[in-house]
Amino acid sequence: LDWLDKFQPNPGQEVLVKVLLYYYNTASKKWVIELVRKLNEVFKRTESIGAKMKILWQYERGDEETKYYGEYLSGFHTIPIEFLEIEEQ
Repeated sequence: LDWLDKFQPNPGQEVLVKVLLYYYNTASKKWVIELVRKLNEVFKRTESIGAKMKILWQYERGDEETKYYGEYLSGFHTIPIEFLEIEEQ
């Protein structure tokens, strides 16, 4: 995730980060927390140049736990997180 420290969208650029978790455990939850935290840092430092960033948090139909986890994370960050229910894969 170190590359996110250097990532700089161009003015007006739209950046969409898609997240789809089929299975996660304690270690992967920590990684996702760090990913969202770093994406939020990029969002905050590039918002002033007109870059548009958001996370598309996808979850399988009926997987309320994954949806809830994304909603929980969104409460701590300013980067927009959009939720999309998808068919089971």
